[in-house]
Amino acid sequence: MRKLFKTLVRCAGAAALAASVSVVAASPASATTARCTVVTNHCETAILKATYPLWFIDWEVDSGASGYGCSWRVRDTDNQNIVGSGRLGAFRHHSGRITGLYGYYRLELFNCGTSAFGWLDDQWV
Repeated sequence: MRKLFKTLVRCAGAAALAASVSVVAASPASATTARCTVVTNHCETAILKATYPLWFIDWEVDSGASGYGCSWRVRDTDNQNIVGSGRLGAFRHHSGRITGLYGYYRLELFNCGTSAFGWLDDQWV
């Protein structure tokens, strides 16, 4: 029962986020959070810079309420290298931190069902 409740809460949150999300156009140096929501199979966040003195990017991905999984990767936009990647199953949520980063990065979601979402941020919490 608890698992069903968590799934329903996540689905409601994903639907609310999908209805209200927008990517704010800002220069990479001034952004602190970059988000995207899948509408048709994939999405990409705006570019985010890893900032001094911490040199990290936090990522968070949710496979949404569609019942499909979602693949993700964090790409260094300067040299196109992938610095983090993975795949989530249906109705899953995961997050992490990638350290030792000095450039500009973007989160890419692909092979996802509708309503999957994710974001990057460089905020120390």
